[in-house]
Amino acid sequence: MEPLEIGSLLHFGRWGGEDIEWRVLDIEPNRTLLITDKAIDCKQYHYKYEDITWSDCSLRAWLNGEFYQEAFNPSERAMILEARIINDNNPLYGTNGGPDTRDNVFCLSIDEARIYYESAKERICYPTEYARENGVWTSDSGACNWWLRSPGSKAQSAVDVDYDGYLFMSGEGIAGGLDAEFETIIAIEEAVRPALWISA
Repeated sequence: MEPLEIGSLLHFGRWGGEDIEWRVLDIEPNRTLLITDKAIDCKQYHYKYEDITWSDCSLRAWLNGEFYQEAFNPSERAMILEARIINDNNPLYGTNGGPDTRDNVFCLSIDEARIYYESAKERICYPTEYARENGVWTSDSGACNWWLRSPGSKAQSAVDVDYDGYLFMSGEGIAGGLDAEFETIIAIEEAVRPALWISA
């Protein structure tokens, strides 16, 4: 692998029938933080409405299970480092962020989205074709909303980055389901933008 620098792009793993393109967010001694340049899929934060934190949500289980196993070959998985993930409370609402975790793949937190992106414009993200086919909503510009791991204003919501790159601090509902008042199905159209540390 060529020497990396912050902001550079590289291909690593495959999902939805195409190579995954990652952008370098941070470089520390012996490890490099990557995030997908585009949103790679459409997922609920959790499979049902209940009080939940990152440590127990189904999105975390999917990222560290199915996605980790299927997106990367054995040599690529050997490069991915298990990292301690700090899960702070929501700074505006005080909602519990839950216990810290150890993950191979994760979503960014509120703090990380602020630290690694200097402006909302830099946080604007577009989905892959595969993500669009799986139901990701896009604005007129083609941009999408993408999950962070931090809790929203209540324990049944999680913060996301909207299509303009702003942090939606009160959060989106963690799961789709039946709207009893209108008897319609509420679809989850949030995009997933995984991050991980590799040995480099």
